[in-house]
Amino acid sequence: MVTIMTSARMLNVPAFGKMDWKKGLLSMLDLTQTFSLMRWSPMVLFPPVATFSIDTLWHVAVPLLAAISAIVAAAGALIDTDFKRIIAYSTISQIGFIFFGLAIGNSVGFAGGLLYILMHGLAKAGLFLCAGIVEQKTHTKDITKLGGLIKTMPLTAASFLFCAVSVMGIPPFGGFFSKYLVFMGGVQSGHMLMTSLLLVCAFLTIIYLFRLYKMIFLGEMKIEAKENFGVMVFSVMLLAALSLAGGIFVSYPMRFIEAIVK
Repeated sequence: MVTIMTSARMLNVPAFGKMDWKKGLLSMLDLTQTFSLMRWSPMVLFPPVATFSIDTLWHVAVPLLAAISAIVAAAGALIDTDFKRIIAYSTISQIGFIFFGLAIGNSVGFAGGLLYILMHGLAKAGLFLCAGIVEQKTHTKDITKLGGLIKTMPLTAASFLFCAVSVMGIPPFGGFFSKYLVFMGGVQSGHMLMTSLLLVCAFLTIIYLFRLYKMIFLGEMKIEAKENFGVMVFSVMLLAALSLAGGIFVSYPMRFIEAIVK
């Protein structure tokens, strides 16, 4: 149900224009809803920190559904040409990783799921803001009509790349450590098949995000667009920096997460 609700909301994310900040930022609260649901829903809670106990079935059914959702959404991101819709598919896919970590039933996966909420929230907010900047300047979301924007929008391009690399799970960005913990939790819980599905999904994530970056920022310039350093550009630069800092200083959020798990 959460995946369906998230899909409906994320696929209709408005442009991040001057009048759409509140609506756009509300879409980022889906990860917060995931965390809230994790605290009270008997379907996805982890027994040591939950109020309710869970039947063993849920430690199989929920991770399986999460892995399938991640793969299906990643496939959608591979074939779509709408800038924001690709990022929305990516968000749905990455939430599958979160639910997998929270539901597999061990402390390593649970810690990975919590860390994933933080790291993915930072990076994906940056990607959506970059999408808003590009749409605002080019007046299109069709990536086949874009290209070469790194020449005139270098700060946005660099910020997008930093945030994308974090979502891919490449070190030393924060997304690497959260993905690593989720995978380790899956291996330790014995969910080898589902962990393998998520590993495939991780490779698909690298492919569609690099494809997205290449088609928008590299190659021949198709639409003239000038980058103006303002609040939005500063915001994506900050989120990109935080995505990197989250990996370099990952021990700090991990202390808090370890306290929760214990």
